[in-house]
Amino acid sequence: MQKLPLILAIIGIILLGVGVAYPYVIIYVDHTPPKIVSTTPADGQTYVSIDSYYFRAQDVESGISYMSIEIYVVAGPKVFEVTREWSAFPTDTYISAPISPAITTAGEYKAIFRVRNRLDSLTILIAYFDIYTQLQGKWYVAGTAITATTQAVYSTTTTIPFKFVKTVGITDESITCEVWEGTSKLLTLTNTAANTWEGSYTFAAGMHDLTLKAYDGTTTITFNIVGLDLPGGWPIIIITLQHIFISLGVVCLVTAAIIQIKTKP
Repeated sequence: MQKLPLILAIIGIILLGVGVAYPYVIIYVDHTPPKIVSTTPADGQTYVSIDSYYFRAQDVESGISYMSIEIYVVAGPKVFEVTREWSAFPTDTYISAPISPAITTAGEYKAIFRVRNRLDSLTILIAYFDIYTQLQGKWYVAGTAITATTQAVYSTTTTIPFKFVKTVGITDESITCEVWEGTSKLLTLTNTAANTWEGSYTFAAGMHDLTLKAYDGTTTITFNIVGLDLPGGWPIIIITLQHIFISLGVVCLVTAAIIQIKTKP
């Protein structure tokens, strides 16, 4: 029994040493190109204007090294371009920023999204979208005016009010306003007053990517893409072999100390 604390202490020191100096070599074997998760503008959508962009991509095997966006008038000139490179090779990342000047002229457009991983595998997405100006207005989410094509909203409660106020368009009876998350329609707003639609929805805690849409009888317009961040959820904890070695080493040293104290005459 008297030797047990010493043995535990020696084991603890060895484990700590291995944990601190733990060597590793990573070999990347990746036969798949990067994955494009989400874009704004998106293929097949109609917008009132485009005053910001969003482009998210993933490559869990080897990481992202390069992303770019080009926007053209269909059968016309390039109107916007942005590129970004990474040396840290994130496995899940995005680029997002305002577009100045905003794209506001009605018509058909084409966006080309490109992403490469560290092994130089390339994924390309071509998205065709329209700018439509015959229905215009402003959305409010949790009391916050949505002023950009893509915007983040934070709230301390999970029940979120939505409101759309029309500034240009046909009569209210022909307009429908909706909130979507992915391919699921969450809410159809009610026409509560002239030029005004309102409604609320209770979400689960965490992050939600919402699409705010309106339909005027001829065209469905995507007004905004909103990232909604709600309280709650669990943090992500990543445990590696190095963490395990260090933790076991600490446990052995603490146990040895406790036994030594308790066995003192």
